[in-house]
Amino acid sequence: MINERLEAKLQMYEIKDVYDAKNALREIGQLIVLSALARTSFFSYYCFYGGTSLRLLRHLSRFSEDLDFVKYNENPCNIDLFISAIINEFASLGIQAEIENKNKNIETSVLTLYVKTIYYPLFTNNNILSKFKISK
Repeated sequence: MINERLEAKLQMYEIKDVYDAKNALREIGQLIVLSALARTSFFSYYCFYGGTSLRLLRHLSRFSEDLDFVKYNENPCNIDLFISAIINEFASLGIQAEIENKNKNIETSVLTLYVKTIYYPLFTNNNILSKFKISK
């Protein structure tokens, strides 16, 4: 059963099929991630850019699957604090989420993280609700 607050958010979308429902849930997941990060100092270090930022901030009609961030403040910060904030934000909505580091075994300048949840029956495949990339 879907949380009442999430159900209310879903009512804001025009859902005609499973594809629309998945995109609506993914966008809600993105909004939850952004909300969690906004409650921390994350945006003192990172800038939100890319397709999703254009969709959400400039009302672009195309759906983008990931959240992109680039670091503009060279001061060190603890990514784990931000990850904990995201997990806690989902938990406050009654959703058990975990964050998987997609590139933990390779050296790269981009940290790719997946927010995964077992909450939504629509995500039978890999349960990925949201994906975000952080340029180091």
